[in-house]
Amino acid sequence: MLVPTLVRDLPLCFPGRACVDVPPGGAQAMYLVAGLTPASAGIAAALWLGLGVALVIVVAGLRQHWRGQGLRPRAVLLAVALVLGGLILAWLMRGWLGEAALAYGGADGRAAAPVPAVVIGSWPLVRSAAVAGVALGVLALLAMLSIAAVPRRRDARRREGDLG
Repeated sequence: MLVPTLVRDLPLCFPGRACVDVPPGGAQAMYLVAGLTPASAGIAAALWLGLGVALVIVVAGLRQHWRGQGLRPRAVLLAVALVLGGLILAWLMRGWLGEAALAYGGADGRAAAPVPAVVIGSWPLVRSAAVAGVALGVLALLAMLSIAAVPRRRDARRREGDLG
């Protein structure tokens, strides 16, 4: 029986430390993160700016819906995109920061050392933006559900008043 050879581990190497074996897809993602580390401050700033814009769009959509103009699909899609994108980005940042902490934490037999700034960059800010995006998306979805339920309750009360 032939066994596929695609499931080999690939090494992920950090400066001054031994390499760690990571599954192929994860290693490719980690190498992408490593290549983007110098731009991590700009990525974090863009994400926080994008969250501000998303907050404005969600609040405007909620106000329109509250006024009875209906729920805009754009606001719902934006909230779902914030949740999904934030979860994926937070998972990726958790993996990167976890692998770096493992490599510099003495797991390879060397003495533990602080993770160099060239490895960490501004990825903790990116991770916090991802978590904030998830929170904003979940809160927006809950607010949309709550506001969508209010007119139904009002209509039910009106019908009860008409019948009584």
